Amino acid sequence: MSVTLEEMLSQFATGACISYPTVNIRRTPYKQIYSGSQTVTTAGTPVPLVSGGNRIPCDMVMISADQGNTREVAIGDQNVRAASGSVKGVLVYPGNVPVVFYVDDLTRLWVDAVVSGERCCFNYFVY
Repeated sequence: MSVTLEEMLSQFATGACISYPTVNIRRTPYKQIYSGSQTVTTAGTPVPLVSGGNRIPCDMVMISADQGNTREVAIGDQNVRAASGSVKGVLVYPGNVPVVFYVDDLTRLWVDAVVSGERCCFNYFVY
């Protein structure tokens, strides 16, 4: 479905409940954008998206599976699982569009992989 920004704003103004899953309208630009990656050394053993343990404030995170991966990775909390039949979290496949999470702390996100040594790449944004 294709709509103009004016049509969308008009529908929001009238209280229409319409979903636009790929639209993110920002009034203010992000102050900072940071990039990183995380490798899952042992498949089936979730690792934090970022190491260090200290809180990392953020507003939005975009995560993709590395293009060089052979299989998918899973993103979620510390109980995330990528193995077929016991998946917990959101699966992200190499070459697909990034998954977006709105979180206030980057350390809330963990990653697991089906294959040892696979990795994910991410950008996180701070207002």
